[in-house]
Amino acid sequence: MAGAGFYAAYCWLKASTGKIEPTWKIEPGESELAEAGWIAGIMNSVVESADLNRKAAWWTGLAVLLSVVSRVVNFLASYFH
Repeated sequence: MAGAGFYAAYCWLKASTGKIEPTWKIEPGESELAEAGWIAGIMNSVVESADLNRKAAWWTGLAVLLSVVSRVVNFLASYFH
């Protein structure tokens, strides 16, 4: 349960601290090509961040579900004991 929460926090940290890098390795001399490389790099970063946010939300949901199941089992164990 705690592992799921920690992994979710890790995914959110990675999603919020991603680097934006242009798609070209050596900057082209033409400004339009340079800008296109930066725009493509921004789009790649946004897609990666969205994927990490999706994973973090799923793992957070799992952590909450496991917490609820744990409390219900604990309640039932103490009630019927």
